[in-house]
Amino acid sequence: TMVMMTTSTPFALSSSRSAYASTSIKSRRIKQYSKFASNTTTKALFNNNLNNVKDVLSYLTNKVERTNTQTSTTNVQRTEMRRGTSDSDDTKGRRYLIAPPPLFPLVPAFARQTYRYEIDEGRMWFFEQKQGIGLGLNVSVNVRMTVIKLKTGGLWVHAPVAPTQECIALLDELDAPVEHIVLPTTLFEHKIFVGPFSRKYPNAKVWITPQQWSWPVNLPPLFFGIDYKKNGGGILGDSQPSWLDEFDMEMLTPPALGVASYVSFIECAFLHKQSKTLLVTDSVVYVSENIPDAVLERDLLESGDDNNFTINALKILNLFNIREKAKSRVNDSASMTIEEKRRLGWQRNALQALYFGPNNLLDPEESWEDVTNRLIVAPVVATLVYENVPDYVNDWAKRVSKWKFDRIVPCHFDAPINAGAKEFREAFGFLPSSRPSKGNNFNRVLSKSSKSYFNDEDMILLRGVADFLKKTGVIFNDETRPKKIKVFSSSKNKQN
Repeated sequence: TMVMMTTSTPFALSSSRSAYASTSIKSRRIKQYSKFASNTTTKALFNNNLNNVKDVLSYLTNKVERTNTQTSTTNVQRTEMRRGTSDSDDTKGRRYLIAPPPLFPLVPAFARQTYRYEIDEGRMWFFEQKQGIGLGLNVSVNVRMTVIKLKTGGLWVHAPVAPTQECIALLDELDAPVEHIVLPTTLFEHKIFVGPFSRKYPNAKVWITPQQWSWPVNLPPLFFGIDYKKNGGGILGDSQPSWLDEFDMEMLTPPALGVASYVSFIECAFLHKQSKTLLVTDSVVYVSENIPDAVLERDLLESGDDNNFTINALKILNLFNIREKAKSRVNDSASMTIEEKRRLGWQRNALQALYFGPNNLLDPEESWEDVTNRLIVAPVVATLVYENVPDYVNDWAKRVSKWKFDRIVPCHFDAPINAGAKEFREAFGFLPSSRPSKGNNFNRVLSKSSKSYFNDEDMILLRGVADFLKKTGVIFNDETRPKKIKVFSSSKNKQN
């Protein structure tokens, strides 16, 4: 699944996974260049060969330029890693088979590693796993389950991940009963784990957003093992959970998105009052240099390789004129350090997840700068969903922004995010559309910036896909959509 500039201040940070080339390594390289230059220059002068001297000077110039280039990418500004060190247990089972299999290739298909982070001591934890798209594309990000201890001493689980033996063992180590399991969306990649997860905790109550669906056959939640009626659970908005004294919630319930009249994109936002934390699913994201532990080393290095499947496919099709870009590229992956290749791999992974295909996947530094270190709506969500129902989304964002919170936790990318209601509201400032307009630039005037919300060149493929889906009727337009449906707001305790 994806405005505002967050108030969090980026700064340099070193970690075992995502730290860049150290100063000592760069110093050794410079000394090696100087030694080579000294020996070569002396030999050239001794032979009175001016052409060799020119060659040496040219060599040195290229090396210095390249060193400067590497230094500029090495010393990038980074967001503080706020979720701390992870706990993982490779002695426990990680095998997990997705069943029934989805129509789209959701990976990993057979095994998932789990990482646990303690966010607030004794109160809030993250559990993260890898989630991506198959077909050789190697597009992977993290998916996050958030666990909060209630005043009752039990656990409230938001957006469950795959219940592998490792995941369940890490959760049981918290030494508290799982009392409530919450499905905050209608999207398949989050719904698919709720049934199996709830079977691991048969005494827990299950709470789901309304209008759950599946396609091409619209099957009931029970088919996926989601028995929300068991133990006194229910549908959010139709029931009154006992934990509402610790949480507020606001439901985004736009009309049908497309494909079929029952296909909806519903998301419920939660405010944990005690910690002043906003929990969302896919509505906003914060992309940073912090590489999730769940995205494995081999995935990063494969994505960072200029000869991987995706790059070669783009070259064959010559999309975005990539062949010419490859010829003019100075620093290719073969000459990069492992740290630089990891970073490039993370950039490509994240940008493909956000855009499908950015303008320059080969050298994505410019695209990367446009989306990192700020709270945004993911381009794919903005284009394929929110821009088609802007009034509903704007109304929901306004309601959520009335809450008092200073942290945001989405289900993907970096978290927790140091941001409040102002930054959350600004994240939707592109609505009703992020596309450049010759006429009404009202939103840009309000934001006091002439810069587009997204890089328009990076949006070419995604907007082309959206236009095609609208023309073919896959995505509904205003004429074919059903009427407005009810909206529940716990803060008002009534339906609108």
